Amino acid sequence: AMSFSDDDPTLSGQTALTVSNGNIDCVSASRQCMDLLLDHILSYLPLQYLIQSQRVCSSWMKTLQECPSLWTTTSLPRDLRPRLTPEALGLMARCAKGRLREIDLRGANRVSCGALWHGGCGPYTMGVETLRLNREEQAQSLPSAIDMCGGMQNLRVLDLRWCPGVDDALILALVRSPAAARLEELNLRGCLISDEGVIWAVRSCPELATLDIGAWPYSRLRGVRSVTDICLFFIAQCAALRGAEFPLKSLCLAGRRGVSDEGVDAVVEFVPGLARLDIRNCPSIVQGVPRPPPGMEEQGEDALALGFKVWRWGGA
Repeated sequence: AMSFSDDDPTLSGQTALTVSNGNIDCVSASRQCMDLLLDHILSYLPLQYLIQSQRVCSSWMKTLQECPSLWTTTSLPRDLRPRLTPEALGLMARCAKGRLREIDLRGANRVSCGALWHGGCGPYTMGVETLRLNREEQAQSLPSAIDMCGGMQNLRVLDLRWCPGVDDALILALVRSPAAARLEELNLRGCLISDEGVIWAVRSCPELATLDIGAWPYSRLRGVRSVTDICLFFIAQCAALRGAEFPLKSLCLAGRRGVSDEGVDAVVEFVPGLARLDIRNCPSIVQGVPRPPPGMEEQGEDALALGFKVWRWGGA
């Protein structure tokens, strides 16, 4: 007779089989296989169906709440986002047990960033890599939430597009937190920021590779809350000082009236790794340098000097 017990490393301590006279007696293998199979099936379900599946039976509820790999994101379809509550968000964070990687609160009218630490959820959100917001109340509570959640030192993507509560003061508070150290993507499209906010972000985020500071193209906001060539010259200066170590690869200026050819030319010339530059709907930019297709070297020396890396959209 041959037996396999919990001490067998090949079974990871989860099954117990007994083989005798060519027959296999299952002690707990069938139950373990059913649980593993259920976990695998549930891993293909969107978040909204995972929440509904908890109502099937107590066994399913237990399985869902004890499988952290199922709760890596809080992203819901747009029509269900207004129904998200702080209690539901807290339950997701606790079920994830530290494996939560994305928090998406866009359109969640009843949830502020304060829900990230209420109910003892703070320790479960320290590993979050992506955070998406678009409401003023959420933006106002964001700096406090980051501090209460251990600084969110693993944050890679911060999406604040079209959030009316984001201004230079909020950007300054964010870049002073530990989250800025490893931030790779910052989306500030449509926010009420100026050159000062952009300069703080570029200066304080050493790994920033994607920056979106586009605006609504028909906005009348100018003066104090506007993005001009000043921040572009600063980006070019930082790139010149850091050389190949400067990480910026994608820059969006779409809709910004205050940027001109001079600022764009400085960025193109001094940012070595720039792979994408969006200047659509920028009326002050009157020249365009198209990205030549592969193999089309007859486009000219100016195009070749860019190394086929920069896309520029725009024009008169």
